[in-house]
Amino acid sequence: MNYLWTNGCFDILHVGHIKLFNYIKMLAKSVDLKVVIGLDSDYRVQQMKGYGRPINCFKDRAEMIREIFNDDVQIQEFQDDTALKTLLRTFQPKIMVVGSDWKGKKVIGAEFAHEVAYFERDEHSTTKTVQKIMISPTNPFGGQSVPQYNPGWSCPNCGRGYSPHTTMCAYC
Repeated sequence: MNYLWTNGCFDILHVGHIKLFNYIKMLAKSVDLKVVIGLDSDYRVQQMKGYGRPINCFKDRAEMIREIFNDDVQIQEFQDDTALKTLLRTFQPKIMVVGSDWKGKKVIGAEFAHEVAYFERDEHSTTKTVQKIMISPTNPFGGQSVPQYNPGWSCPNCGRGYSPHTTMCAYC
């Protein structure tokens, strides 16, 4: 089987994600490829984006993507660069779609794809959305920064740390 691959966090979905997914669906259909999306694990998102991320857990992010693709997609979770390369070596995608911000940079696992296609990114960003929410004067902290994480606060269900402004862990 031939595959079209893309990967990312896809945490809080926005217009840029929807445009990317529509592009992928159109491209995959035009050349008869099965879509595979590599989805960063919760651990990897937290490592890359920082405390409080992801906003949506892996299970929910995967379900949203499945809904957008009408279940005509394969989701693959990965924890680190090595696991991502292993998946790409396994799938050997015919086309790997990455954001235009990767032009001129080393794309992890690109050597396993027959072709790398660049999708023109726009100004949308989950990180910018989260930042906008946090500095909003309507947030519970009056537009001030959220209190810093204290490793002493841990969820009674899973043991993960969480911020004092929540009543429960974001993962449970």
